[in-house]
Amino acid sequence: MSQILRIVFPIIFLAFACDIRNNPEKSPAELFENGVEQFNAQSYQQAEAQLVQALSKFEQLDDGSQAARVGGYLGQIKLMRGEYRAALDQFQSAIQHSRRANDFRAEAHLNMLLGEVFLERGEYANALERFRGAFSYYSAFGDRSASAQIEMRMASASKRAGELEQALSLYERAYGYYSNADESPLAKARALAGVGEIYALQGRHEEALNSFTQSFTAAGSDDPVLEATLRMRAGLSSYALGRLNDALEQYRQSANILRSKGIARSLESLVLFYIGNTYYHNGLYEDAKGYYAQALSVAQSGNDRIAENYNILASLRCDEQLIRSAITQEGVEELVDSYRAVAEGFRACGHRTGEAYARSQMGRLYVVLQDTARAREAYASAVELNESTAGEYVHDEFHRPYVSELGIESDKARWYSALAQLFLSENKLEESLGVLERSVGKRFFDRLFRAAVNARHPQLQAEVQKTREMLREVELLEVEWSRALSSGSDPENRSLVTSLQEEIDRLKNETRQSALRIIEQHPNYEPLVGTGSFSIAEIQKLIPRGTVVLRFLPTDEQLYILVLTRTRLAVRTSPVKRSALLGSVSEYMRLLNDPNVYAGAAGAASVPFMTRFSILASQLYDQMLRPAEALFERNLLIVPGWEFENFPFHATERQDAKGGVQYLVEVSSVDYLPSLASLAYRTAQSARTRDVLALGNPTGKNWSIDYELRDVRSFYRNAKIFIGLEASWKNLTETRGDIVQLSTEFGKMLATQPLGMFVLSGGETVGETREIAFERLTDIPAFPVVFCSNQLVEGEGLSAANALLLRINGTSDVFLNSWYADRKAAKFFSEYFYTHLSNGLAVGDAYRQALLNMIRNKDINHPRSWAQFFHYGTG
Repeated sequence: MSQILRIVFPIIFLAFACDIRNNPEKSPAELFENGVEQFNAQSYQQAEAQLVQALSKFEQLDDGSQAARVGGYLGQIKLMRGEYRAALDQFQSAIQHSRRANDFRAEAHLNMLLGEVFLERGEYANALERFRGAFSYYSAFGDRSASAQIEMRMASASKRAGELEQALSLYERAYGYYSNADESPLAKARALAGVGEIYALQGRHEEALNSFTQSFTAAGSDDPVLEATLRMRAGLSSYALGRLNDALEQYRQSANILRSKGIARSLESLVLFYIGNTYYHNGLYEDAKGYYAQALSVAQSGNDRIAENYNILASLRCDEQLIRSAITQEGVEELVDSYRAVAEGFRACGHRTGEAYARSQMGRLYVVLQDTARAREAYASAVELNESTAGEYVHDEFHRPYVSELGIESDKARWYSALAQLFLSENKLEESLGVLERSVGKRFFDRLFRAAVNARHPQLQAEVQKTREMLREVELLEVEWSRALSSGSDPENRSLVTSLQEEIDRLKNETRQSALRIIEQHPNYEPLVGTGSFSIAEIQKLIPRGTVVLRFLPTDEQLYILVLTRTRLAVRTSPVKRSALLGSVSEYMRLLNDPNVYAGAAGAASVPFMTRFSILASQLYDQMLRPAEALFERNLLIVPGWEFENFPFHATERQDAKGGVQYLVEVSSVDYLPSLASLAYRTAQSARTRDVLALGNPTGKNWSIDYELRDVRSFYRNAKIFIGLEASWKNLTETRGDIVQLSTEFGKMLATQPLGMFVLSGGETVGETREIAFERLTDIPAFPVVFCSNQLVEGEGLSAANALLLRINGTSDVFLNSWYADRKAAKFFSEYFYTHLSNGLAVGDAYRQALLNMIRNKDINHPRSWAQFFHYGTG
């Protein structure tokens, strides 16, 4: 990123530098010229001193155009140092100068740089907004070259946000321009490299390889860092295709290019790490250790302390493999000491993710040593670090690959599970269940952190917004703090670290106190401002009578089933290993949507698939539910946790002693909750559903939805039905009801849309649609009941997080389908559900009866059709 800034700004201000020489106001002009010279020489401290003086003088002269340009350089310096808040302030101030001077070209360039700040901060929506603003200016100027540069930045932001098709389109547009323009071949090569990156992320590795090959052919040897990067990416695609020798050849060429030039140490270290990984995954641990050692040495020479510690972690993996056949207590204790040392190394450079992972490995090894107390202490430390880290400095290109390759993100859930298991081994059931609840709370908090949730409580709205803004400020401060720590220990850095730490501590204390006040008044906002606020004893009081709450803890050796009622907390076990259980769940879900199973697509050849599916349905009941069966009451309320999200427990099959088989939903009511804490949320309940609102088929492409929704009037004469063109956001927001049904497409989870989106009519012309972020539903006062009928055939759909958001808003009962079966299933569920609802059943009972009706209907009695429907509520 800093390389791009050094290239772009000298070009931007070339004409201005020429004008300065004729400026009668010599003093500020000379200061500015000197500052630019120092900036180009990368002497940023000296440049800043000159530019600050120049800015002051230009402001005194009320010369907004020149003040904007000076401010642009100052902002760049702060951005390169990782002082994101200061950079943001500097660029925004410079934009104000440019606007007062009506200098639209300067404003365009400053918007581009402001986008870079947001991109570095991970605020992709804000980055894209700024880049688009700059792009619109350049388009108006007819400056296609600058427009192509902005397209490249927009593509990078879209890529990081997960909008891969959009990113690909932008890279291709930029490549098209550079292919036809008389510009540097390097620009064309970078655009083509971007295309290759998207192909690789999409799993299209043959196409990615072709793009990378064309790219370094176009670039030649003019930019060794670019060539090395492209060869590394070509190696990654070759590895993904199973061509290990080709991958190693590309990696080695990449490393040799960088080593011969003595440049880009962080990149060279990463390439050597990839070589080590290739040997590690092929069981050549000594060879892998050799390359990790080289990578470590290179990282040390480049003062990349984060990469240095990750390479130590990678080497320790090899040590574990090498002693596995002759493991001794002394050898394990030495490994523990090594992990402790690397944990301290990460702590010293402010990288808490690495520290937490190292401490979790200590916990794992203490378990091997049967030292429960120290194992619990190590895992508790890892969990605490995970929960207390708002942000940290991580270079996307050079550091995130280590986190990915070591599987750290996916490993975090295991830290909570291991800690919960240790509490269970000491018979501390409340503490164990509390840890599992913290795990769920942390996942939901992270998902909602950037969502634009509207806290509608009139007395708390402003405080919730302020608290969330402070939490984001803490995140930003911690990124700056960890970057300063990772940069070294010179006096200037030490002073900055101390001042940042004091500010972080102050803000964390303020947010903690504010969060407690908010949750005390309105517990629904707990996932928005913090986690872990409710004790198990408090939750127990809220469990409806006759209801049993189930929570599952799969471990390496067995499954724990925690059973919670108003008066009791018990645990039961099942002798099934985590890997086997999760494998069976995954197989069940795959077979559930296999045409051989639900439709007998292959005729007689489908029988083995059907048989296996039936065996799994009974086996999973026996493993997950039967051990706790004696504790069941009238109603089951399941908190599935992340491991079993969207798994239809209600479709598992219970076989009795006489050989009779029933689905669980035939034996008991089965409802779900996103978390235990959500029992405490205050919700809008309706004693009897009278007013129904339904919107659907906004694209106008699926007429069966029209008939289904119009049929609601058979049960509720005054139901308000909006179909096609009328299924608009305006009609949704302006119409009230006891229940709202949305029959449309849900999905498209992105970094900029953490809860996905849904499609409604644009409201202007037939067939015109708009995508609306799911969190926008919190802009509307809560409907007591919400039914989301997802018509999206492919991709991610609805899940517990969507239900949680609606409960935060105050909805009592949420119905959703976690996958799409067919229109027939949706039609019958709707018909049965509204039949029972209009006859006076409570919404939870109407849901269960609808499923029972579907089970008895031979056209839709396969679980794929009816098990897709989940009820998030308390019956």
